[in-house]
Amino acid sequence: MKHLFTKLSLTALSLALCSGAWAQQVLRPAELCRDHSASDIVTFADAVLENEVREALSLGPQDKLTCAKAAELTGLDASGPGARRSVSGSPEWQDPDHLFHDLSGIQNLTGLTDLALRNRGLSDIGPLAGLTGLINLNLHTNWISDISPLRGLTNLVRLRIAENPLTDISALSGLTELRVLRMHRHGDFIGGQVPRTHMGATGLLFTNAVTDISPLANLTKLVDLNIHTQDISDLTPLMGLTSLIELRLAGNSFTDLGPLRGLIALEYLELTGNDITDITPLSGLTNLMALDLRFNPELTDIQALLENPGIGAGDIVELRHTNVSCADQARLAEKGVEVRTELFSSCATATRQR
Repeated sequence: MKHLFTKLSLTALSLALCSGAWAQQVLRPAELCRDHSASDIVTFADAVLENEVREALSLGPQDKLTCAKAAELTGLDASGPGARRSVSGSPEWQDPDHLFHDLSGIQNLTGLTDLALRNRGLSDIGPLAGLTGLINLNLHTNWISDISPLRGLTNLVRLRIAENPLTDISALSGLTELRVLRMHRHGDFIGGQVPRTHMGATGLLFTNAVTDISPLANLTKLVDLNIHTQDISDLTPLMGLTSLIELRLAGNSFTDLGPLRGLIALEYLELTGNDITDITPLSGLTNLMALDLRFNPELTDIQALLENPGIGAGDIVELRHTNVSCADQARLAEKGVEVRTELFSSCATATRQR
């Protein structure tokens, strides 16, 4: 009788184990692990993306990628292997070797804190919406025009969304933990190295770029902001970003620097290629170490820099393609500043740049 009981127990255990194995489901790419068992199998719509995930988890092609295993991944760099490419057909960089047409499946990598998907031809980033643990996200150089799925990623500290055809950045307004934001060169590429007559130089031209930066006003923890090559004419939303240390504003269309007056933590400020004539608001930015004023041909007066007590030995001021007098350049150089100007400048005190 005892042997019969033991045999029946082993049979029941065997059936239970088999039943558990049979119950293991293979999820469709768009399904969520949170609605299924931890032992169920995650799949991806894109085979190359799945291979990237498997490699990051040290799984072979025959190993089961379960929901539990997928949640263990904290970092993934699935960027394209090719060089960077400007948005919307620019010949400047080559296209990626493989496009990700569908990110479905990535939503189950719920443990991710670091994710890079640069240069993959992405247009739909909807599956990223649930990855609320992300701290660092790199979407540089894709075809993304809608960033609303990022709205709930409130733990983001670093975000790179440069070189995407964006016009609306309202989804960023609630990402108040951001310290680093790179969102330059948006819009549609319309030409290569074509003349910019107002700069007396050449450069890439874009249309339909970002004009309204009011969503950035809430991002008061930012220390590094790059919004160059847009179509920004009003810097007022930046007034309260007093933690900024680095600010890049090249290639926009503003003239009034007044909103920058209170950004006294700034150490690096790039104002290249705008329509600036008055730099008076910079007189109180005493922590500046590098200031780039190139390609502002109407700029003649740099008295604000001469009066700024913080600008001196070891600091750099770029003045190429401005109309600042040799006398003022010399006065700036006398403060110990490295004054950079044209290679064939007639100003004896300038540091020539090729």
